[in-house]
Amino acid sequence: MQENKNAIYSTTLAYSTIVFAITAFILSVIGLIAVISFLEKKKQKEFAIKKVFYAQTNRIIKDFIIELSWYVVPSILISSIIGYYGTKKWLQGFVYQTPYPYFQLITAIFLIYFLIIILIYIKVRKTANLSPSETLKCG
Repeated sequence: MQENKNAIYSTTLAYSTIVFAITAFILSVIGLIAVISFLEKKKQKEFAIKKVFYAQTNRIIKDFIIELSWYVVPSILISSIIGYYGTKKWLQGFVYQTPYPYFQLITAIFLIYFLIIILIYIKVRKTANLSPSETLKCG
C-alpha cells in the first residue's frame, strides 16, 4: 500500500513539474514579446528613416537582432552558468550519480536564442515594412 502511495505522489509531482515548466515557458515568451514590441515601437521612426535612405527590410531586421543580441547573449550565458552549477549541485545529492547533460544545456541555449531571433523577425518585419511617410508624419 505504501508503494502505491509513493507511485501516486511521484506521478503527481511529475505532472505538477511539467505544468509549472510549461507555464513558466509561456510566461517568459509573453514577456519576451512584450519587450520586443516595446523596443520595436521605440525604434519605429528610426526604421522609417533607414527606409527613406533605401535600407532593405532584411538589413533593418538584422541590425535590430544584432543590437538586441548585445543584451540577450550575456543574459543567456549568465543564466546558463547559474543553471549549470545549480543542476550539478542538485544531481550530486542523488545516490546514483548520472553524468551531467551537457548536450541538453547546449541544445537549450541554441533553441532559446533561435526562438528569440524568430520572435524578433516576426515582430519587426511588420514595422520595417510600414511606409516611411505614414510613420514619420504621425507623431
